[in-house]
Amino acid sequence: MLRARPFSAVIRSAQGEAPARTFQIAVGNGRHYGGGNVVSERAAIDDGQLDLYSLEMSTVWKMALMLPAFRAGAHGAWSEVRTARCAAFDVLTRRPKPVNADGEIVTATPAHFRVHPAAVRIFAPQGVAPARRRGGAAA
Repeated sequence: MLRARPFSAVIRSAQGEAPARTFQIAVGNGRHYGGGNVVSERAAIDDGQLDLYSLEMSTVWKMALMLPAFRAGAHGAWSEVRTARCAAFDVLTRRPKPVNADGEIVTATPAHFRVHPAAVRIFAPQGVAPARRRGGAAA
């Protein structure tokens, strides 16, 4: 957190284009990321939507006050946190920024995120009741 510096980005979706001065942009197709943080309290792995948030505060120190809200997914209530929900997002930056997926740097911006509904088939033995829906990644 001490080394975090804001950067300029443009977030593009079906809702339009939004310029942002941000410390972090997160896009998720499920509820959880980063060891138990919640992208959005409304997010579900099978809802066909991506949830995005952008941390647009003036100082990184305010993030410390927000930590409990991140664990619950209520950080969208803070005025410094932009949230959006859509089937696809583009994140554009002046200089390439690393893109982290499940703890690994996989590419750099500009980045395109899109939901592919029903892209993964799950096979389970007959007669096994599905687990209670809790969010998170599919098996």
